[in-house]
Amino acid sequence: MQISKILLAGAASVLLLSGCATTAQLDEVRAQAARAQQTADAASQKADAANSCCRANSEQLDRMFKKSMYK
Repeated sequence: MQISKILLAGAASVLLLSGCATTAQLDEVRAQAARAQQTADAASQKADAANSCCRANSEQLDRMFKKSMYK
């Protein structure tokens, strides 16, 4: 009975210790998250630029249509 308790405690401590992340692993995850955020920010900027261009094109087409309707 005593041996099984010791084995159980040992197995539990091994499981708990193996589940912990090291500082280096956490730093790697943080670096990956930072790179992902940079990629998302760049994509957002490109989308904003494309949207701005689309609005400008729509306004220009609207002006051209209005001018053609007046003629």
